[in-house]
Amino acid sequence: MPRLTREEWSQVMRLLDDALELAAPARAQWLRSLAPEHRPLEPALRQLLDDRAAIETGDFLDQLPALPPLPTTGSAPATHGLAPGHRIGPYELLRELGHGGMASVWLAERADGAHKRDVALKLPYGGARAQVLGERFERERDILSALSHPHIASVLDAGTDGQQPWLAMEYVQGEPIDAHCATQALGIEARLRLFLQVLSAVQHAHAQLVIHRDIKPSNVLVDANGQVKLLDFGVAKLLNDDGATQETALTQQGGRALTLQYASPEQVAGQALGTASDVYSLGVLLYQLLTGQLPYTLKRNTPAALEEAILAAHIAKPSAVVQDARTARALRGDVDTIVLKALQARPAQRYASAEAFAQDIERHLGSQPILARPHKLGYRLAKMLSRHRAAFAGGGVALTALVVGLGLALWQAESARVQAESARVQTRRAEATKDFLASMLKGSDVRVARDKPRGSITAKELLDQNVDRIESAFAGDTDTQLELLGLAGEIYGHLGEDKRSQALLDKRMALALKVHGPRHPIVIEGLLIDAWGSIESQDYDAAGRTLAEAGQRIHAAGLDDSLLRAQWWLAKGESLRSASGGAGERLAAFERAIALYERLDPHHDYLVAALANAGTVLIAQDRLAEARSHYERALAVSAHVREPDDTAMAMLWGNLALIQYNEANFPGAEQSIQKAEALARATVGEDDSVYWFQASGHAAMVSEQGDRQRANALFEALLAHVPAEWKRNTAHAETWERRGASLVAQGEPEAALPWLERAHRVYVERPYREFDLRRLRVALGSAYDDAGRPVRAREMLKLARDEYLAKDPPDATATLAARERWARFLLGQGELEAAQAEFEAVLSANAAKPAWPVAMAWAGLARLALQRRQIEAALSASERAGTSLAAAAKPYDVRLGPAIGLVRSDILRAAGRAQEARAVALESLQVLQRSDAPNSARRLHAQASSSP
Repeated sequence: MPRLTREEWSQVMRLLDDALELAAPARAQWLRSLAPEHRPLEPALRQLLDDRAAIETGDFLDQLPALPPLPTTGSAPATHGLAPGHRIGPYELLRELGHGGMASVWLAERADGAHKRDVALKLPYGGARAQVLGERFERERDILSALSHPHIASVLDAGTDGQQPWLAMEYVQGEPIDAHCATQALGIEARLRLFLQVLSAVQHAHAQLVIHRDIKPSNVLVDANGQVKLLDFGVAKLLNDDGATQETALTQQGGRALTLQYASPEQVAGQALGTASDVYSLGVLLYQLLTGQLPYTLKRNTPAALEEAILAAHIAKPSAVVQDARTARALRGDVDTIVLKALQARPAQRYASAEAFAQDIERHLGSQPILARPHKLGYRLAKMLSRHRAAFAGGGVALTALVVGLGLALWQAESARVQAESARVQTRRAEATKDFLASMLKGSDVRVARDKPRGSITAKELLDQNVDRIESAFAGDTDTQLELLGLAGEIYGHLGEDKRSQALLDKRMALALKVHGPRHPIVIEGLLIDAWGSIESQDYDAAGRTLAEAGQRIHAAGLDDSLLRAQWWLAKGESLRSASGGAGERLAAFERAIALYERLDPHHDYLVAALANAGTVLIAQDRLAEARSHYERALAVSAHVREPDDTAMAMLWGNLALIQYNEANFPGAEQSIQKAEALARATVGEDDSVYWFQASGHAAMVSEQGDRQRANALFEALLAHVPAEWKRNTAHAETWERRGASLVAQGEPEAALPWLERAHRVYVERPYREFDLRRLRVALGSAYDDAGRPVRAREMLKLARDEYLAKDPPDATATLAARERWARFLLGQGELEAAQAEFEAVLSANAAKPAWPVAMAWAGLARLALQRRQIEAALSASERAGTSLAAAAKPYDVRLGPAIGLVRSDILRAAGRAQEARAVALESLQVLQRSDAPNSARRLHAQASSSP
């Protein structure tokens, strides 16, 4: 059989995926029914399926043959005369990649011509320890065969050659994760995001009752695309039912299977191990990635000293061991806490799982409170401010800026919270505050270090010197104490001094409660911050309970007409995102918040949030004109808020563009999305998710309007600027989804699949919004269908259809689109009755309002009637398709017109009206020449149908 080209091999692997999803008896029939264009690949597919059948039915995973004695040469194990060109089973050795205490690993490829693919071939040694090494190798085969994860190197094949067992694994071209971070000069955020991939792989293994037991940089490789692969489960153990492993011959005879520098205390002590042991090793690895060193200080450089250090568990904070001040600031606070929690000496005090470890890292990256810290008022407030306001100007703030900012913020807060204060009290407090600030400045130069230049004291130093004087300076004036304590706490939070910030804000809360009681605005505000923390943790039940208590206190205090009540309504609307909250209730809550903010503080940044939230609810209800009005008002308010947030403005302009697009206001949408892109680029840069979301949305809009050349240029320009490390979040995944969907629409499904599959992995691993995944599954299923992969297409399209029906209204456009695409797949598979039932269900669900899926359903019925040779019914249905598309309430991809036109053309030709058929096809071709790839099936169809 001739060797396969790279393109043929790609097709073989895609077809093999479809075949392996079938039961073994059905695979022979599947081979016989291959499409004509795939017939040349049948021999390779047949051999691969035969190999797979042998693996599935053979007993080599159950019986390990006796291993020959292990000869040695010097300090390295001998390789039994193996050399490049030597054949082991069906593989030919290319070169040795390395060897360890139990096996050598070779780069190899298939020698029998079945396919050409590099593999890592693992060959265990024999010798006196053959039984122990055999157990270990056998365990690795069993374990890896059960693991399937994009960040775990997969098992491809296994077997024996005489007395030599072998294991063929995925060959990973990459470098150890610590070396990758160093060579790419990754920042702290990028390293944390890369580490999330490691946690995802380990969590998958733990879910399969497997612990790795040897997590270290050399077992975590990063490829050229920034994707992690976890290697070497050779020392992994399956968990017993109680979640802990016990000693076996593997550890009793073979010695402790671990790398000491990364081992947990219980592993060093020879105790039973559970998943917490891997969590500890992950903590060591993260410590090293962030600081460049291990977390132990050794009294002497010996293994015994290392064991002693591990068991003693004296570990310094990461921020305390790095030399660079900027890096130390990035590590201080949350990152220190996360790492040290993973490195707790007692397993019960560590993260309960790799997933919990990952959640805290993600919360930190999203400026949300991490779960490893107590959720006290000050900490949550600091986090909330860091998400919603511009950061205070850093550690080196000039004295004049501090004084002005302190005084301005004090009186802004005073005006908002204590509107009933008399002018006399305000004047007295202003004088007292001025005197206090003056005393701070007069004493500042005396208290700074002698070697510090005069006048260069920082904001933090100024606060450190004077914050403890607040209570004594304002003895008897509790309200001024409360304001200054709160302001100082916020500033410390912005400077990264979380503990100091928390202490001051807790002191403020306690003082307000002691002096004024539970109905004081500061105490109520604390409850509202508690509620926001629960909302951000998606604990809507807890948020509801806290809001109920806060609401009672607001009413009892006579503050129903206050900014506190406005914030309460805003939080109430957010808390109704749970299943119990209906869209009507959410919208009513947001509208009440809007009314209060507009009357009490029309330039408040929370008014922007309330307007945007209400607009989002209105979009979901297809009330586009009202939604647009809310977003336009939000933009107007944003231009006048005290602390304008250009990032939020970019999101507002982007959302307005989507509304304008759905209203068919294409020029307005183009202008708005360009503003969104420009603001995002200027504010957060082209590496940030906000920019990616806007730029890819722009390209998707252009693609749907059929400008293929411009859409491709926009996508290519965006994807050419790849960040140093691919951030696996939903904004980047949505970019990949949009690029893939655009290629599917252009008639290039094979080119679309890598983008859509990558996005699908992210959405599955890190669910954010369930409608993203459903929408993506429709696009991915369409690509599989168009690429001739019906098994995968059926899986994706059926799943999306069922999920839409379960969670969305039956007449929603997205639900109708998913059902229509599923029906079209059924029609293509020859399942005519099922397709007809689904098309008719779309028409029945949408009797009241026109939508483009209805037009496509009529086109589907027309195609179905044509297959049944019911020409008159086909003509009637095709006419209904055209009129329905013209009446559709929302804009649609312009290619739908030609799609319906080609159905009409085929029917006209079957009816003997060839001239009309050519005219309709030519009209479709004129659109497709601009919108479709030259080799798209639809464009080729139009060319053929329009020819004389």
